[in-house]
Amino acid sequence: MAHVREGFRIRKARKDYGITQTALAKELGISVSYLNLIEHNKRSIGGRLLSNIARILGVDLSQLTGYGDTRLIQDLTNLSGDALFLGLAMEPHGAQDIIDREPGWGRALLRLHSGYIEANKMVEALSDRLNHDRFLVELSHKILSQITSVRSFAEILNEIDDLPEATRQRYISLLAGVSSALGTTAKKLFAFMDEVDMTARPTTPAGEVEDFFIGKQNHFPMLEQAAEALRPRIEVSGEINELALTNYLSKQHKAMLKRVAPTEETGIASSSLTPTPSPTDYQLVDGHLVMQAWHQPETVRFLIAQFIFEGEYADMLDSLVANEQLSSDDARQRARRALARYGAGALLFPYESFLEMAEAVRYDIQVLQQRFGGSFEQICHRLVTLQRSGSHGVPFLYLRADPAGNISKRFSLPNLRLPRHGSACPLWALYRAFLSPNQIVSQRVQLPDEQEFLFVARTVDKQAKAYGTADNIYSVLIGCDAIYADRLVYGAGREQIQGNLVTKAGINCPLCPRPQCAHRAHAPILPVLN
Repeated sequence: MAHVREGFRIRKARKDYGITQTALAKELGISVSYLNLIEHNKRSIGGRLLSNIARILGVDLSQLTGYGDTRLIQDLTNLSGDALFLGLAMEPHGAQDIIDREPGWGRALLRLHSGYIEANKMVEALSDRLNHDRFLVELSHKILSQITSVRSFAEILNEIDDLPEATRQRYISLLAGVSSALGTTAKKLFAFMDEVDMTARPTTPAGEVEDFFIGKQNHFPMLEQAAEALRPRIEVSGEINELALTNYLSKQHKAMLKRVAPTEETGIASSSLTPTPSPTDYQLVDGHLVMQAWHQPETVRFLIAQFIFEGEYADMLDSLVANEQLSSDDARQRARRALARYGAGALLFPYESFLEMAEAVRYDIQVLQQRFGGSFEQICHRLVTLQRSGSHGVPFLYLRADPAGNISKRFSLPNLRLPRHGSACPLWALYRAFLSPNQIVSQRVQLPDEQEFLFVARTVDKQAKAYGTADNIYSVLIGCDAIYADRLVYGAGREQIQGNLVTKAGINCPLCPRPQCAHRAHAPILPVLN
C-alpha cells in the first residue's frame, strides 16, 4: 500500500519558510542531525513533533502529512501498466518520490494521462462516425459515380474524332454539367471534413492487430499452406487427436505435456516463455509443455497445435508481423500470437474438408463441433477464415464479449464495420445469449440504414468448473448479411416459424440514430432519424 513520506515535505516547507535546519531544530528542541534524518525520511516522526513543525512553519498539518495523497500515489503508480509507457524504466518508488517532492507535478501527469485517454476515446468515436455516417457514405458514392461519368465523357471526346458537331457539343455540355456537380459534391465533402478533422487510425496495439487482420480479410494463404504441409507429419489414420499431437510433441520437440492444478506452481508467469503465447495458455519448462488442468480437452488439443505450429514456423510468423501497420512490439507480439492460433485452427480444421462439411450441414456449428472436435469458439473462428479465392464460404463477422459488455475480439464485414470504441448494441444476440447460457440464440437484425443481418450467439465457458473458482464466461457471436440466411440452418424458414420477427437495432448507442429506443444508454453522435 502506498504511503506518504513526510520528510521531503518538511524540508520543502522549511525552505519555503526561509529557516535553517539549525534554527528549526533549536525551536523544536531536537538535534540538527536528527532533523536532517527526518527530512531525508531516515527516521519516523510522531504526531506531536509533526504538529509542532507545522505550527512553527505556519502550514496546515495536512500539507505535511499529505493526507489524501495515498490514492494519488497509487494512481500514478498504475500508469506504468499503460501500453503507452511500454519499455520505459518506471520504478515503483518513482511515483512515491514525485508525490512526496512535487505533488502538483504528480497531479499534472495524471491530468495529462486522463486527457490522453479521453482524446483517444473521442478520436475512436469520430472514426466510427466516419465509417457509419450515411451522409458521408452517400457523398462518397456520389463522387465516385460523378468521376466515372466525367471520365467516360472525356474518353469519348478524346478517342472519337468523327463525332458530329451537335453530338460533340452535347457531350461537352454533359461533361461541364457533371464537372460542376462534382465540384459541388466535393465542397460538401470538404466542409464535412473540416468539421470532423480526425484520422481513422487505431490508437491501441489491439486496434492495430484488428486492422491488420481485417486488411487481410482474416485469411492467410501462407499459413493455410503451412498447415497443409504439417498435417501429414502429425495425423494418425487421418486424425489429429491429442494422442497424435503429444506423440509428435515428444518426438520432434522433445517435450512432454504436463497439466497442473491451479494451486500448483506452473512457471507460466515466467519470463522464459518459449514460444510466447498468452501468459495463461502454456509454458515450456524443463522439457515440459505446462498448462492448467482445468483446460477443456478441445482447448488442450488446440494449445498443443498452437505450440507446435509456432515452433515450426517461427520465421514465417516473424515475417508476417514485420508490417508497418504494426507499429509497436506489443502489437507485433499480439499479432504473432493471433497468427499462431490461426495456424492451429488451419491445422486442426483442414480448409477444404471443413468448408465442404460446413456447406453440407448448412453451417450448423454443433454438428461441426462433433465432426472436428473443436469448441464452439474455435469453430466460429474457423468459419470466419473461409475466404480463399475461388473457394470461399459465407462471409461472417465475429464478436466476443464478457458479461460486463467488454468486447475482447472483433472482426468486421465490409458492409458492417463494428465499432472500435465501446460495446455493441444491447439488443444484439451477443448480449441476449447471457440470458440463456449454453444455448444458441439466433436473431435477425435490421440496422437504421435498413440493412439486415443474421446473428448467431452462444455463451462459452473458458475453463472447466472447479469449486471455489469464479466462472469465466463469454458470449461469442458470428453474423452474416441476411442475403445468406437461407444457406444457414439458423436462418432458413425463420420467417415462417417466428412470424418474420426482426429486431430493429443499431451498431451501438452513439452510432444509433433511433430516438425512441428504450435501451439507449448514451446520446447519439449521428443525426437522429425523423
